[in-house]
Amino acid sequence: MNNRSSQVIGVIVFFLGIAILAAVAYMVFVIFLSEEPAVTQLLNDSKTPLANLLSSWAANTLVKIVMLIFMTVAGSLIADKGIKMYFGPREK
Repeated sequence: MNNRSSQVIGVIVFFLGIAILAAVAYMVFVIFLSEEPAVTQLLNDSKTPLANLLSSWAANTLVKIVMLIFMTVAGSLIADKGIKMYFGPREK
């Protein structure tokens, strides 16, 4: 692969990583804007014990956070690989 094509592929990979990071930012924005019902409303509307409601909420929140961290790391690594491909070994 010649130098020019590796630079083009590097730019494409870099922008793919940036797109993944933008998607993660959008997902975080949507998660923080989502309105979840208050615990008192959940208790009034259901026969489920409070411990079950809180553990379910905590598990859902933890899964969302872990997935966002994983996607952020993946996007950063992909963007880094794109930069390394772009500025890779130069022919002289």
